[in-house]
Amino acid sequence: MGCRTVELNNVETLSKHPQFPQAAQAAPEFTRAALRTVADLEYQN
Repeated sequence: MGCRTVELNNVETLSKHPQFPQAAQAAPEFTRAALRTVADLEYQN
């Protein structure tokens, strides 16, 4: 078995979601915190 590389880019994926602008507009602080949490979790891996 060799090494396996997994690319984590969920922040980008979420940001490109068609409903992202509405989420950011309706709940900007929550959206920012959620994206930061996802980024932090990906960074830890």
